[in-house]
Amino acid sequence: MSRWLMANDGLFVGSSASINCVAALSIARFLGPGHTIVTILADSGQRHLTKFWNDAAMTDLGHSVVAPGSLD
Repeated sequence: MSRWLMANDGLFVGSSASINCVAALSIARFLGPGHTIVTILADSGQRHLTKFWNDAAMTDLGHSVVAPGSLD
């Protein structure tokens, strides 16, 4: 989610903000159209540069570093 937010919305967020967005998206899909969902982006990506935003570190851990084209 963090890489999708960066690629599509220009939001440089950390892991806490990313998981908040995942939860907000899940709730929005559950509730359907006509509802307002609010979340807080509690952290930036600045403190996560050595691991979370480091492509080599994430690849070493077996995680994809490519932002998904869609959240479907």
